[in-house]
Amino acid sequence: MSPKKHRILEFFLLILIFSSVLSTPAPASGAGRDSQTAHISLTPEEQQYIKEHSVVDIAFMQGFAPVIYMENGEAKGIMRKILDQVSLQTGFEFRYEETKGITRMEGTADGQNADLFGGMTIQYLPEEFENNPRSKAFLTSQTAVFMHNRMDASNLSNYTFAAVTDGLLPEGIDESKVKFFPGREATMNAIEKGEADYCYGNEFSIAYYTIKNGYKNTITIPQKMESREYFFLYLNTDERLISIINKALDNISESELQSIILQSASEIDRNISLPLVVNTYGKEIILILFASILLFLLFLLITYRSYSLYKGQVRQYHILSDLSGEYIYKYDVKKDMLSLSGELSRLLGVPPRIESFRKNGRGKDSQLYLDDLLLTDKGGYEIALLLEDGETGMFRVVNFVMHDRKRRAQFIIGKMINIREEKEKIKALRMKAQTDGLTGLYNPDTTRTLIKEACSMFHDSSALFVIDVDNFKNINDTYGHPAGDKVLGEIARSLKHSFRNADIVGRIGGDEFCIFMVGDITEELISYKCSQIARAYTAPHLNSTISATISIGVAFNPRFKTTFGDLYKSADEALYHVKRSGRNNYHIMVMQDNN
Repeated sequence: MSPKKHRILEFFLLILIFSSVLSTPAPASGAGRDSQTAHISLTPEEQQYIKEHSVVDIAFMQGFAPVIYMENGEAKGIMRKILDQVSLQTGFEFRYEETKGITRMEGTADGQNADLFGGMTIQYLPEEFENNPRSKAFLTSQTAVFMHNRMDASNLSNYTFAAVTDGLLPEGIDESKVKFFPGREATMNAIEKGEADYCYGNEFSIAYYTIKNGYKNTITIPQKMESREYFFLYLNTDERLISIINKALDNISESELQSIILQSASEIDRNISLPLVVNTYGKEIILILFASILLFLLFLLITYRSYSLYKGQVRQYHILSDLSGEYIYKYDVKKDMLSLSGELSRLLGVPPRIESFRKNGRGKDSQLYLDDLLLTDKGGYEIALLLEDGETGMFRVVNFVMHDRKRRAQFIIGKMINIREEKEKIKALRMKAQTDGLTGLYNPDTTRTLIKEACSMFHDSSALFVIDVDNFKNINDTYGHPAGDKVLGEIARSLKHSFRNADIVGRIGGDEFCIFMVGDITEELISYKCSQIARAYTAPHLNSTISATISIGVAFNPRFKTTFGDLYKSADEALYHVKRSGRNNYHIMVMQDNN
Protein backbone atom coordinates (compact mmCIF):
# COMPACT_ATOMS: atom_id res chain seq x y z
CA MET A 1 0.00 0.00 0.00
CA SER A 2 1.44 3.38 -1.01
CA PRO A 3 2.12 6.21 1.49
CA LYS A 4 -0.68 8.20 -0.18
CA LYS A 5 -3.20 5.41 0.44
CA HIS A 6 -1.97 5.13 4.05
CA ARG A 7 -2.70 8.82 4.61
CA ILE A 8 -6.19 8.43 3.07
CA LEU A 9 -6.88 5.43 5.34
CA GLU A 10 -5.74 7.35 8.41
CA PHE A 11 -7.94 10.27 7.44
CA PHE A 12 -11.08 8.11 7.13
CA LEU A 13 -10.27 6.29 10.37
CA LEU A 14 -10.06 9.60 12.21
CA ILE A 15 -13.39 10.63 10.60
CA LEU A 16 -14.80 7.34 11.90
CA ILE A 17 -13.61 8.13 15.42
CA PHE A 18 -14.99 11.64 15.23
CA SER A 19 -18.36 10.38 14.03
CA SER A 20 -18.50 7.85 16.85
CA VAL A 21 -17.71 10.57 19.38
CA LEU A 22 -20.55 12.73 18.12
CA SER A 23 -22.93 9.82 18.47
CA THR A 24 -21.67 8.78 21.94
CA PRO A 25 -24.35 9.47 24.54
CA ALA A 26 -23.20 11.23 27.67
CA PRO A 27 -24.64 10.36 31.07
CA ALA A 28 -28.13 11.85 31.30
CA SER A 29 -27.52 14.03 34.32
CA GLY A 30 -24.57 15.71 32.61
CA ALA A 31 -26.44 16.83 29.49
CA GLY A 32 -26.74 20.51 28.86
CA ARG A 33 -23.95 21.61 31.20
CA ASP A 34 -20.90 23.52 30.03
CA SER A 35 -17.40 22.02 29.89
CA GLN A 36 -16.49 23.09 33.43
CA THR A 37 -17.23 20.17 35.76
CA ALA A 38 -19.33 21.13 38.74
CA HIS A 39 -18.53 19.87 42.26
CA ILE A 40 -20.49 16.85 43.40
CA SER A 41 -22.47 16.58 46.60
CA LEU A 42 -21.31 13.80 48.91
CA THR A 43 -22.92 12.47 52.07
CA PRO A 44 -20.96 12.43 55.34
CA GLU A 45 -20.64 8.62 55.00
CA GLU A 46 -19.18 9.02 51.50
CA GLN A 47 -16.77 11.71 52.67
CA GLN A 48 -15.64 9.42 55.50
CA TYR A 49 -15.04 6.59 53.00
CA ILE A 50 -12.80 8.85 50.86
CA LYS A 51 -10.89 9.85 53.95
CA GLU A 52 -10.30 6.22 54.98
CA HIS A 53 -9.79 4.77 51.47
CA SER A 54 -8.13 7.49 49.41
CA VAL A 55 -6.46 4.98 47.03
CA VAL A 56 -8.69 3.04 44.61
CA ASP A 57 -7.13 0.11 42.71
CA ILE A 58 -8.24 -0.27 39.08
CA ALA A 59 -7.55 -3.43 37.09
CA PHE A 60 -8.00 -3.63 33.32
CA MET A 61 -7.38 -6.11 30.53
CA GLN A 62 -4.29 -5.55 28.37
CA GLY A 63 -4.38 -4.61 24.71
CA PHE A 64 -7.46 -2.34 24.45
CA ALA A 65 -6.03 1.01 23.37
CA PRO A 66 -7.19 3.72 23.18
CA VAL A 67 -9.83 2.85 25.78
CA ILE A 68 -7.16 1.90 28.35
CA TYR A 69 -3.54 0.69 27.99
CA MET A 70 -0.11 0.77 29.63
CA GLU A 71 2.83 2.67 28.13
CA ASN A 72 6.19 2.82 29.90
CA GLY A 73 4.54 1.72 33.15
CA GLU A 74 1.86 4.44 33.01
CA ALA A 75 -1.84 3.95 32.31
CA LYS A 76 -3.16 5.97 29.35
CA GLY A 77 -6.29 6.24 27.26
CA ILE A 78 -9.91 7.42 27.42
CA MET A 79 -10.69 5.67 30.71
CA ARG A 80 -7.59 7.14 32.38
CA LYS A 81 -8.58 10.69 31.43
CA ILE A 82 -12.15 10.11 32.63
CA LEU A 83 -10.84 8.83 35.97
CA ASP A 84 -8.57 11.88 36.17
CA GLN A 85 -11.77 13.96 36.11
CA VAL A 86 -13.26 11.71 38.80
CA SER A 87 -10.13 12.18 40.89
CA LEU A 88 -10.45 15.99 40.65
CA GLN A 89 -14.04 15.78 41.91
CA THR A 90 -13.59 13.22 44.68
CA GLY A 91 -9.97 13.35 45.80
CA PHE A 92 -9.45 9.65 45.01
CA GLU A 93 -6.01 8.50 43.87
CA PHE A 94 -6.36 5.75 41.27
CA ARG A 95 -3.76 2.99 41.03
CA TYR A 96 -3.72 0.95 37.82
CA GLU A 97 -2.85 -2.70 37.21
CA GLU A 98 -2.83 -4.38 33.79
CA THR A 99 -3.99 -8.04 33.77
CA LYS A 100 -4.41 -10.79 31.19
CA GLY A 101 -8.12 -11.05 31.97
CA ILE A 102 -10.61 -10.53 34.74
CA THR A 103 -10.52 -14.21 35.68
CA ARG A 104 -6.70 -14.17 35.94
CA MET A 105 -6.09 -11.00 37.92
CA GLU A 106 -2.85 -11.05 39.85
CA GLY A 107 -3.83 -8.27 42.22
CA THR A 108 -2.47 -4.76 42.56
CA ALA A 109 1.00 -3.59 43.53
CA ASP A 110 0.39 -4.07 47.26
CA GLY A 111 -0.93 -7.59 46.79
CA GLN A 112 -4.59 -6.71 47.46
CA ASN A 113 -7.55 -7.30 45.14
CA ALA A 114 -8.68 -4.52 42.83
CA ASP A 115 -11.65 -2.33 43.72
CA LEU A 116 -12.80 -1.84 40.11
CA PHE A 117 -12.28 -3.56 36.79
CA GLY A 118 -12.23 -0.86 34.13
CA GLY A 119 -13.06 -0.82 30.44
CA MET A 120 -15.40 -3.81 30.78
CA THR A 121 -18.16 -4.61 28.25
CA ILE A 122 -21.03 -7.08 28.39
CA GLN A 123 -19.33 -9.06 25.61
CA TYR A 124 -16.32 -9.81 27.85
CA LEU A 125 -18.10 -10.21 31.21
CA PRO A 126 -17.68 -13.74 32.65
CA GLU A 127 -20.73 -15.42 34.20
CA GLU A 128 -19.27 -15.36 37.75
CA PHE A 129 -19.25 -11.55 37.68
CA GLU A 130 -22.74 -11.00 36.20
CA ASN A 131 -24.24 -10.11 39.59
CA ASN A 132 -21.55 -7.56 40.49
CA PRO A 133 -22.74 -3.95 40.39
CA ARG A 134 -21.71 -1.90 37.36
CA SER A 135 -21.36 1.79 36.71
CA LYS A 136 -23.22 3.55 33.96
CA ALA A 137 -21.57 3.43 30.56
CA PHE A 138 -18.89 6.08 30.09
CA LEU A 139 -18.26 5.23 26.41
CA THR A 140 -20.17 3.62 23.53
CA SER A 141 -18.66 2.35 20.27
CA GLN A 142 -19.79 0.42 17.21
CA THR A 143 -18.32 -2.85 15.96
CA ALA A 144 -16.18 -3.10 12.81
CA VAL A 145 -14.69 -6.05 10.92
CA PHE A 146 -10.95 -6.11 10.49
CA MET A 147 -9.80 -8.60 7.81
CA HIS A 148 -6.89 -9.56 5.58
CA ASN A 149 -7.21 -8.06 2.09
CA ARG A 150 -7.11 -11.49 0.43
CA MET A 151 -10.48 -12.42 1.91
CA ASP A 152 -13.93 -12.42 0.34
CA ALA A 153 -15.88 -10.16 2.69
CA SER A 154 -19.23 -11.55 1.49
CA ASN A 155 -18.59 -14.98 3.06
CA LEU A 156 -16.63 -15.07 6.35
CA SER A 157 -17.75 -18.51 7.53
CA ASN A 158 -14.83 -20.32 5.88
CA TYR A 159 -12.13 -18.15 7.40
CA THR A 160 -10.25 -18.20 10.72
CA PHE A 161 -11.51 -15.84 13.41
CA ALA A 162 -8.97 -14.06 15.68
CA ALA A 163 -10.32 -13.87 19.23
CA VAL A 164 -9.02 -12.28 22.42
CA THR A 165 -8.10 -14.75 25.14
CA ASP A 166 -10.76 -14.90 27.90
CA GLY A 167 -13.18 -12.96 25.68
CA LEU A 168 -16.63 -14.20 24.64
CA LEU A 169 -17.10 -15.26 21.02
CA PRO A 170 -19.70 -13.40 18.95
CA GLU A 171 -22.77 -15.37 17.99
CA GLY A 172 -22.43 -17.53 14.87
CA ILE A 173 -18.63 -18.05 15.14
CA ASP A 174 -17.50 -21.65 14.60
CA GLU A 175 -15.26 -22.50 17.57
CA SER A 176 -13.23 -24.90 15.40
CA LYS A 177 -12.08 -21.96 13.29
CA VAL A 178 -10.94 -19.70 16.13
CA LYS A 179 -7.41 -18.71 17.16
CA PHE A 180 -6.87 -16.91 20.46
CA PHE A 181 -4.40 -14.05 21.00
CA PRO A 182 -3.50 -11.98 24.12
CA GLY A 183 -5.22 -8.67 23.40
CA ARG A 184 -6.76 -6.69 20.56
CA GLU A 185 -3.44 -5.52 19.09
CA ALA A 186 -2.18 -9.11 18.97
CA THR A 187 -5.27 -10.21 17.00
CA MET A 188 -4.80 -7.38 14.49
CA ASN A 189 -1.09 -8.14 14.10
CA ALA A 190 -1.96 -11.78 13.43
CA ILE A 191 -4.37 -10.79 10.64
CA GLU A 192 -1.76 -8.45 9.13
CA LYS A 193 0.74 -11.35 9.05
CA GLY A 194 -1.82 -13.84 7.68
CA GLU A 195 -1.88 -15.96 10.86
CA ALA A 196 -5.65 -15.37 11.10
CA ASP A 197 -8.24 -13.97 8.67
CA TYR A 198 -10.60 -11.58 10.45
CA CYS A 199 -11.93 -10.32 13.76
CA TYR A 200 -14.47 -7.96 15.26
CA GLY A 201 -13.49 -4.98 17.32
CA ASN A 202 -14.61 -1.57 18.48
CA GLU A 203 -14.03 1.29 16.09
CA PHE A 204 -11.70 3.11 18.48
CA SER A 205 -9.24 0.22 18.92
CA ILE A 206 -9.21 -0.71 15.23
CA ALA A 207 -8.55 2.88 14.17
CA TYR A 208 -5.88 3.33 16.87
CA TYR A 209 -3.82 0.21 16.05
CA THR A 210 -4.21 0.67 12.27
CA ILE A 211 -2.68 4.12 12.43
CA LYS A 212 -0.07 3.11 15.02
CA ASN A 213 1.25 0.06 13.18
CA GLY A 214 0.69 1.19 9.58
CA TYR A 215 -1.06 -2.00 8.45
CA LYS A 216 -0.96 -2.47 4.67
CA ASN A 217 -2.40 -5.99 4.22
CA THR A 218 -5.68 -5.35 6.03
CA ILE A 219 -8.97 -3.58 5.47
CA THR A 220 -11.71 -2.36 7.83
CA ILE A 221 -15.46 -2.67 7.17
CA PRO A 222 -17.96 -0.98 9.52
CA GLN A 223 -20.65 -3.36 10.87
CA LYS A 224 -23.88 -2.55 12.71
CA MET A 225 -24.02 -5.96 14.34
CA GLU A 226 -23.71 -4.61 17.91
CA SER A 227 -22.82 -1.63 20.05
CA ARG A 228 -20.40 -1.92 22.91
CA GLU A 229 -20.85 0.03 26.12
CA TYR A 230 -17.87 0.40 28.45
CA PHE A 231 -18.44 0.52 32.19
CA PHE A 232 -16.67 -0.07 35.51
CA LEU A 233 -17.31 -3.42 37.21
CA TYR A 234 -17.30 -3.06 41.00
CA LEU A 235 -15.23 -5.77 42.66
CA ASN A 236 -15.39 -3.90 45.95
CA THR A 237 -19.16 -3.79 46.52
CA ASP A 238 -19.11 -1.16 49.27
CA GLU A 239 -22.17 0.96 48.47
CA ARG A 240 -20.33 4.16 49.38
CA LEU A 241 -17.65 3.57 46.74
CA ILE A 242 -20.30 2.68 44.12
CA SER A 243 -22.27 5.82 44.91
CA ILE A 244 -19.21 8.13 44.81
CA ILE A 245 -17.97 6.82 41.43
CA ASN A 246 -21.45 6.97 39.87
CA LYS A 247 -21.97 10.53 41.07
CA ALA A 248 -18.64 11.61 39.63
CA LEU A 249 -19.34 9.95 36.25
CA ASP A 250 -22.77 11.59 36.08
CA ASN A 251 -21.10 14.92 36.74
CA ILE A 252 -18.90 14.83 33.60
CA SER A 253 -20.49 16.92 30.86
CA GLU A 254 -21.06 15.82 27.30
CA SER A 255 -18.57 18.35 25.92
CA GLU A 256 -15.91 17.14 28.37
CA LEU A 257 -16.51 13.52 27.40
CA GLN A 258 -16.25 14.27 23.67
CA SER A 259 -13.04 16.26 24.23
CA ILE A 260 -11.51 13.39 26.23
CA ILE A 261 -12.39 10.80 23.56
CA LEU A 262 -11.02 12.86 20.68
CA GLN A 263 -7.80 13.71 22.52
CA SER A 264 -7.13 10.13 23.64
CA ALA A 265 -8.01 8.52 20.28
CA SER A 266 -5.67 10.85 18.39
CA GLU A 267 -2.64 10.43 20.70
CA ILE A 268 -0.97 7.76 18.57
CA ASP A 269 2.75 7.08 18.41
CA ARG A 270 3.32 5.25 15.15
CA ASN A 271 5.73 2.31 15.24
CA ILE A 272 8.60 3.18 12.92
CA SER A 273 9.71 0.30 10.69
CA LEU A 274 12.04 0.10 7.71
CA PRO A 275 9.26 -0.63 5.17
CA LEU A 276 7.23 2.29 6.52
CA VAL A 277 10.18 4.67 6.25
CA VAL A 278 11.05 3.47 2.73
CA ASN A 279 7.45 3.74 1.52
CA THR A 280 7.06 7.21 2.96
CA TYR A 281 10.46 8.74 2.26
CA GLY A 282 11.88 6.57 -0.53
CA LYS A 283 12.78 9.42 -2.89
CA GLU A 284 14.31 11.50 -0.13
CA ILE A 285 16.44 8.56 1.06
CA ILE A 286 17.78 7.94 -2.47
CA LEU A 287 18.70 11.61 -2.85
CA ILE A 288 20.48 11.62 0.52
CA LEU A 289 22.43 8.46 -0.34
CA PHE A 290 23.45 9.85 -3.72
CA ALA A 291 24.59 13.13 -2.16
CA SER A 292 26.51 11.23 0.55
CA ILE A 293 28.35 9.15 -2.08
CA LEU A 294 29.31 12.31 -4.00
CA LEU A 295 30.59 13.95 -0.83
CA PHE A 296 32.56 10.82 0.07
CA LEU A 297 34.21 10.68 -3.37
CA LEU A 298 35.05 14.37 -3.11
CA PHE A 299 36.55 13.76 0.33
CA LEU A 300 38.68 10.91 -1.05
CA LEU A 301 39.94 13.14 -3.86
CA ILE A 302 40.85 15.93 -1.46
CA THR A 303 42.52 13.45 0.91
CA TYR A 304 44.58 11.93 -1.92
CA ARG A 305 45.76 15.31 -3.13
CA SER A 306 46.57 16.40 0.41
CA TYR A 307 48.53 13.22 1.04
CA SER A 308 50.51 13.64 -2.20
CA LEU A 309 51.34 17.20 -1.21
CA TYR A 310 52.30 16.00 2.26
CA LYS A 311 54.72 13.38 0.86
CA GLY A 312 56.47 16.07 -1.19
CA GLN A 313 56.79 18.30 1.86
CA VAL A 314 58.17 15.42 3.94
CA ARG A 315 60.85 14.75 1.31
CA GLN A 316 61.90 18.39 1.36
CA TYR A 317 62.03 18.31 5.13
CA HIS A 318 64.23 15.20 5.05
CA ILE A 319 66.75 17.03 2.94
CA LEU A 320 66.72 20.10 5.17
CA SER A 321 67.03 17.95 8.31
CA ASP A 322 70.04 16.05 6.97
CA LEU A 323 71.70 19.35 6.18
CA SER A 324 71.04 20.65 9.69
CA GLY A 325 72.31 17.55 11.52
CA GLU A 326 68.88 16.14 12.42
CA TYR A 327 67.92 12.55 11.61
CA ILE A 328 64.48 11.60 10.25
CA TYR A 329 62.54 8.33 10.38
CA LYS A 330 58.99 7.09 9.65
CA TYR A 331 57.09 4.06 10.87
CA ASP A 332 54.15 2.68 8.85
CA VAL A 333 51.84 1.16 11.47
CA LYS A 334 49.74 -0.91 9.06
CA LYS A 335 52.73 -2.31 7.14
CA ASP A 336 54.89 -2.62 10.29
CA MET A 337 57.82 -1.03 8.44
CA LEU A 338 60.43 1.41 9.81
CA SER A 339 62.12 3.74 7.29
CA LEU A 340 65.23 5.74 8.22
CA SER A 341 66.82 8.67 6.43
CA GLY A 342 70.18 8.03 4.78
CA GLU A 343 72.19 9.83 7.44
CA LEU A 344 70.42 8.03 10.30
CA SER A 345 70.87 4.66 8.56
CA ARG A 346 74.61 5.23 8.24
CA LEU A 347 74.94 6.59 11.77
CA LEU A 348 73.28 3.53 13.36
CA GLY A 349 74.63 0.98 10.90
CA VAL A 350 71.20 -0.45 10.02
CA PRO A 351 69.34 -0.83 6.69
CA PRO A 352 67.33 2.23 5.62
CA ARG A 353 64.16 0.10 5.62
CA ILE A 354 63.29 -2.57 8.23
CA GLU A 355 60.17 -4.66 7.50
CA SER A 356 58.14 -6.61 10.09
CA PHE A 357 59.76 -4.36 12.65
CA ARG A 358 57.34 -4.70 15.58
CA LYS A 359 56.56 -8.33 14.75
CA ASN A 360 60.20 -9.26 15.30
CA GLY A 361 60.60 -6.86 18.21
CA ARG A 362 63.57 -5.13 16.52
CA GLY A 363 65.45 -5.05 13.22
CA LYS A 364 67.09 -8.45 12.70
CA ASP A 365 70.10 -6.86 11.02
CA SER A 366 70.77 -4.57 13.98
CA GLN A 367 71.89 -5.05 17.54
CA LEU A 368 69.95 -1.91 18.45
CA TYR A 369 66.63 -2.03 20.20
CA LEU A 370 64.90 0.72 18.22
CA ASP A 371 61.42 0.27 19.76
CA ASP A 372 62.07 3.32 21.95
CA LEU A 373 61.93 5.45 18.82
CA LEU A 374 58.24 4.65 18.41
CA LEU A 375 56.94 6.01 21.69
CA THR A 376 53.86 7.91 20.54
CA ASP A 377 54.56 11.03 22.61
CA LYS A 378 54.48 14.31 20.72
CA GLY A 379 56.77 15.90 23.27
CA GLY A 380 60.54 15.34 23.28
CA TYR A 381 62.17 12.51 25.20
CA GLU A 382 65.71 11.11 25.31
CA ILE A 383 67.18 7.71 24.43
CA ALA A 384 70.67 6.15 24.24
CA LEU A 385 71.62 4.17 21.10
CA LEU A 386 74.75 2.24 20.17
CA LEU A 387 76.34 3.82 17.08
CA GLU A 388 78.13 2.17 14.18
CA ASP A 389 81.53 3.24 15.56
CA GLY A 390 80.85 1.44 18.87
CA GLU A 391 80.19 4.55 20.93
CA THR A 392 76.92 5.33 22.67
CA GLY A 393 74.98 8.28 21.34
CA MET A 394 72.44 10.33 23.26
CA PHE A 395 69.50 11.64 21.24
CA ARG A 396 66.42 13.75 21.84
CA VAL A 397 63.44 12.23 19.99
CA VAL A 398 60.34 14.12 18.81
CA ASN A 399 57.44 12.13 17.31
CA PHE A 400 54.29 13.13 15.47
CA VAL A 401 51.47 10.61 15.04
CA MET A 402 49.23 10.74 11.96
CA HIS A 403 45.78 9.17 12.38
CA ASP A 404 43.29 7.86 9.87
CA ARG A 405 39.61 8.80 9.76
CA LYS A 406 38.87 6.35 12.59
CA ARG A 407 41.51 7.99 14.85
CA ARG A 408 43.79 4.98 14.59
CA ALA A 409 47.56 5.55 14.35
CA GLN A 410 48.58 5.36 10.68
CA PHE A 411 52.10 6.79 10.58
CA ILE A 412 54.63 7.81 13.23
CA ILE A 413 57.02 10.43 11.89
CA GLY A 414 59.91 11.61 14.03
CA LYS A 415 63.36 13.11 14.21
CA MET A 416 66.45 12.52 16.38
CA ILE A 417 68.77 15.27 17.56
CA ASN A 418 72.26 14.35 18.81
CA ILE A 419 72.60 15.76 22.35
CA ARG A 420 75.76 13.92 23.45
CA GLU A 421 77.85 17.08 23.90
CA GLU A 422 74.95 18.80 25.61
CA LYS A 423 74.58 15.87 28.04
CA GLU A 424 78.28 15.83 28.85
CA LYS A 425 78.20 19.55 29.64
CA ILE A 426 75.15 19.08 31.87
CA LYS A 427 76.81 16.15 33.64
CA ALA A 428 79.94 18.19 34.28
CA LEU A 429 77.91 21.09 35.67
CA ARG A 430 75.92 18.73 37.88
CA MET A 431 79.05 17.12 39.24
CA LYS A 432 80.54 20.53 39.90
CA ALA A 433 77.41 21.54 41.81
CA GLN A 434 77.46 18.35 43.91
CA THR A 435 81.17 18.09 44.77
CA ASP A 436 83.57 19.92 47.00
CA GLY A 437 86.02 21.97 44.95
CA LEU A 438 89.06 21.19 47.10
CA THR A 439 88.73 17.44 47.68
CA GLY A 440 86.50 16.26 44.81
CA LEU A 441 84.19 14.52 47.35
CA TYR A 442 80.49 15.23 47.74
CA ASN A 443 79.79 18.63 49.30
CA PRO A 444 77.86 18.88 52.62
CA ASP A 445 74.36 19.37 51.10
CA THR A 446 74.76 16.54 48.62
CA THR A 447 76.20 14.23 51.28
CA ARG A 448 73.29 14.79 53.67
CA THR A 449 70.69 14.43 50.89
CA LEU A 450 72.15 11.15 49.59
CA ILE A 451 72.39 9.62 53.06
CA LYS A 452 68.81 10.64 53.90
CA GLU A 453 67.55 9.03 50.69
CA ALA A 454 69.53 5.85 51.40
CA CYS A 455 68.10 5.64 54.93
CA SER A 456 64.53 5.88 53.57
CA MET A 457 65.12 3.23 50.89
CA PHE A 458 67.17 0.57 52.72
CA HIS A 459 66.64 -1.13 56.06
CA ASP A 460 69.75 -3.33 56.11
CA SER A 461 72.59 -2.85 58.58
CA SER A 462 74.55 0.36 58.00
CA ALA A 463 77.37 2.46 59.38
CA LEU A 464 78.13 6.18 59.41
CA PHE A 465 81.82 7.20 59.76
CA VAL A 466 82.64 10.73 60.92
CA ILE A 467 86.40 11.62 60.54
CA ASP A 468 88.11 14.65 62.01
CA VAL A 469 91.72 15.89 61.60
CA ASP A 470 93.38 16.26 64.97
CA ASN A 471 94.62 19.76 65.80
CA PHE A 472 93.91 20.95 62.26
CA LYS A 473 93.80 24.60 63.37
CA ASN A 474 97.42 24.38 64.55
CA ILE A 475 98.49 23.16 61.10
CA ASN A 476 96.82 26.13 59.40
CA ASP A 477 98.20 28.57 61.97
CA THR A 478 101.74 27.16 61.86
CA TYR A 479 102.23 26.23 58.22
CA GLY A 480 99.49 28.20 56.48
CA HIS A 481 96.30 27.29 54.66
CA PRO A 482 98.01 25.75 51.58
CA ALA A 483 99.56 23.16 53.90
CA GLY A 484 96.16 22.51 55.47
CA ASP A 485 94.55 22.10 52.03
CA LYS A 486 97.25 19.58 51.14
CA VAL A 487 96.40 17.55 54.27
CA LEU A 488 92.70 17.55 53.40
CA GLY A 489 93.43 16.45 49.82
CA GLU A 490 95.57 13.54 51.04
CA ILE A 491 92.81 12.40 53.41
CA ALA A 492 90.22 12.59 50.59
CA ARG A 493 92.39 10.38 48.35
CA SER A 494 92.82 7.80 51.10
CA LEU A 495 89.06 7.69 51.70
CA LYS A 496 88.34 7.15 48.00
CA HIS A 497 90.85 4.33 47.99
CA SER A 498 89.44 2.67 51.11
CA PHE A 499 85.70 2.61 50.28
CA ARG A 500 83.48 1.20 47.51
CA ASN A 501 82.03 3.25 44.66
CA ALA A 502 78.56 2.58 46.10
CA ASP A 503 79.51 4.11 49.47
CA ILE A 504 78.73 7.78 50.05
CA VAL A 505 81.94 9.73 50.80
CA GLY A 506 81.74 13.46 51.43
CA ARG A 507 83.25 16.48 53.17
CA ILE A 508 80.75 17.97 55.63
CA GLY A 509 82.91 20.60 57.30
CA GLY A 510 86.29 22.33 57.25
CA ASP A 511 88.31 19.31 58.41
CA GLU A 512 85.39 16.89 58.90
CA PHE A 513 84.54 13.98 56.54
CA CYS A 514 81.61 11.59 56.42
CA ILE A 515 81.21 8.08 54.93
CA PHE A 516 77.98 6.05 54.81
CA MET A 517 77.93 2.29 54.14
CA VAL A 518 74.82 0.13 53.80
CA GLY A 519 74.45 -3.61 53.25
CA ASP A 520 75.76 -6.58 55.20
CA ILE A 521 77.72 -4.48 57.72
CA THR A 522 79.36 -5.95 60.84
CA GLU A 523 81.51 -4.55 63.64
CA GLU A 524 84.47 -6.55 62.30
CA LEU A 525 84.08 -4.88 58.89
CA ILE A 526 83.87 -1.44 60.52
CA SER A 527 87.06 -2.07 62.53
CA TYR A 528 88.82 -3.25 59.37
CA LYS A 529 87.75 -0.10 57.49
CA CYS A 530 89.01 2.16 60.28
CA SER A 531 92.41 0.41 60.22
CA GLN A 532 92.46 0.60 56.40
CA ILE A 533 91.88 4.37 56.54
CA ALA A 534 94.74 4.79 58.98
CA ARG A 535 97.11 2.74 56.79
CA ALA A 536 96.09 4.47 53.57
CA TYR A 537 96.52 7.94 55.04
CA THR A 538 100.03 9.19 55.26
CA ALA A 539 100.11 12.84 56.37
CA PRO A 540 102.49 15.03 54.37
CA HIS A 541 105.53 15.90 56.49
CA LEU A 542 106.11 19.60 56.09
CA ASN A 543 109.37 19.26 58.07
CA SER A 544 111.02 16.70 60.27
CA THR A 545 109.04 17.64 63.38
CA ILE A 546 105.34 17.87 62.31
CA SER A 547 102.68 15.34 61.11
CA ALA A 548 98.84 15.09 61.28
CA THR A 549 96.61 12.38 62.80
CA ILE A 550 92.88 11.61 62.45
CA SER A 551 90.10 10.54 64.84
CA ILE A 552 87.18 8.38 63.70
CA GLY A 553 83.70 8.01 65.27
CA VAL A 554 81.36 5.34 63.89
CA ALA A 555 77.61 4.82 64.41
CA PHE A 556 76.71 1.18 63.73
CA ASN A 557 73.04 0.42 62.93
CA PRO A 558 72.59 -3.39 63.26
CA ARG A 559 69.37 -3.59 61.16
CA PHE A 560 66.49 -1.33 62.00
CA LYS A 561 64.95 1.81 60.61
CA THR A 562 66.81 5.03 61.41
CA THR A 563 67.48 8.53 60.12
CA PHE A 564 70.53 10.53 59.15
CA GLY A 565 70.08 12.71 62.23
CA ASP A 566 70.15 9.74 64.60
CA LEU A 567 73.16 8.22 62.85
CA TYR A 568 75.12 11.47 62.90
CA LYS A 569 74.33 12.07 66.58
CA SER A 570 75.67 8.61 67.54
CA ALA A 571 78.75 8.93 65.30
CA ASP A 572 79.50 12.39 66.75
CA GLU A 573 79.29 10.98 70.30
CA ALA A 574 81.71 8.21 69.28
CA LEU A 575 84.09 10.83 67.81
CA TYR A 576 83.90 12.89 71.00
CA HIS A 577 84.82 9.76 72.96
CA VAL A 578 87.99 9.37 70.82
CA LYS A 579 88.89 13.05 71.30
CA ARG A 580 88.63 12.72 75.07
CA SER A 581 90.72 9.53 75.02
CA GLY A 582 93.73 11.16 73.36
CA ARG A 583 92.77 11.32 69.65
CA ASN A 584 94.39 9.33 66.78
CA ASN A 585 92.03 6.36 67.23
CA TYR A 586 88.51 5.16 66.44
CA HIS A 587 85.43 4.21 68.48
CA ILE A 588 82.28 2.30 67.39
CA MET A 589 78.92 3.06 69.00
CA VAL A 590 76.24 0.42 68.42
CA MET A 591 72.79 2.05 68.06
CA GLN A 592 69.75 0.70 69.90
CA ASP A 593 66.19 0.37 68.53
CA ASN A 594 64.13 3.06 70.31
CA ASN A 595 60.85 1.52 69.09
